[in-house]
Amino acid sequence: MSGREQALVQEAFASNYIAPLGPMVDAFEQEFAEYTGIPHCLALASGTAATHLALRHVLQGSGGSAASGPASRPGPACPAPCGEAALVHGSRPEGRRWPRDGAALLESPGVCKETELCSETRCQRSGGNGARPLVLASTLTFIGSVTPAVFEGCEIVFIDCDRETWNMDPVLLEEELAACAAQGRLPAAVIPTDLYGQCCNLPRIIEICDRHGVPVICDSAEAVGARYRKSEVNLPTSDPRPPTSDSRTHAGFDAWASVFSFNGNKIITTSGGGMLASHDKALIDHARKLATQARDPAPWYEHTEIGFNYRMSNIVAAIGRGQLEVLDERVRRKREIFAAYQALLGDLSGLSFMSEPEWSRGNRWLTVLLIDPREFGADTHAVREALEAENIE
Repeated sequence: MSGREQALVQEAFASNYIAPLGPMVDAFEQEFAEYTGIPHCLALASGTAATHLALRHVLQGSGGSAASGPASRPGPACPAPCGEAALVHGSRPEGRRWPRDGAALLESPGVCKETELCSETRCQRSGGNGARPLVLASTLTFIGSVTPAVFEGCEIVFIDCDRETWNMDPVLLEEELAACAAQGRLPAAVIPTDLYGQCCNLPRIIEICDRHGVPVICDSAEAVGARYRKSEVNLPTSDPRPPTSDSRTHAGFDAWASVFSFNGNKIITTSGGGMLASHDKALIDHARKLATQARDPAPWYEHTEIGFNYRMSNIVAAIGRGQLEVLDERVRRKREIFAAYQALLGDLSGLSFMSEPEWSRGNRWLTVLLIDPREFGADTHAVREALEAENIE
């Protein structure tokens, strides 16, 4: 704890806002948006809940909220032979296009629809003709990245990782999306992971997915405080200092939706909780409704769609505000710890630490290494058991 959390919790008690929602939740969302640069944020019960709401929004179309979004613009053509263009709602950094939205598609013949076939091809982008929606995810990830796809009855295809980032390999993703397009069945979403607080090659993943109009939901649950740089020269990776907010892009920034976690084991914690962040206000507005049992704006309890009890409480948000104040210090210290282990053990034969691309500055939430048992003389299980005998987790 930073020491500030207790005062903020006491402030919440003094205001008598104890139940979910309240001024601490509003302030936490605003401060998180300012820290990450992602303008629309929704505080939730967990990172898994955030992923679920983003995926539900994709599968449902706009949920009736697209009409209030920015003006429509032409979207990418259908990859199938019909070649028709869809309409897209929302804005994205650097003018890139949002994925096609089922509620915003043109009503002319031959245009792909979320649950209908093209007139000239078997286009099953999100489950047309009875097929299950398809989701592409990282092989190396926490189960919370993929359980929301299971909740929604999706088929999951796992894309393997590259050695540079330990995250989703853009080359393999590009090959798989090309194959999906050729089959007339594009995924509903791609969910890469920022593993152990290291950013995936998100700009490259976005560029590949944009060609097919496929949304990216970036699982940055472990990467609060991590940053990446797209074009400028990096500081030396040995420098443990966190980057300044104006020198790098925060993890998940370029994705259509990004997911963060404040679980008890994360770099900052609210004891439990998460955040859904996006440049797409329509997504956050719809997710906010879904997270509050999808209650309609009526003077009685009326629900025209199924929602969830996913909102963060005012007390939890107060803890989060105190934690956010020391996030940069937490990143600095975690990077120091990684550097210390690397200095002590990095020269041992058969050990290699998690690499860091020159364009990335991870939060080093966990210090992770690979063991080659043939060179080192023992495998990971033997090392773990030896450490456990010394009461080292």
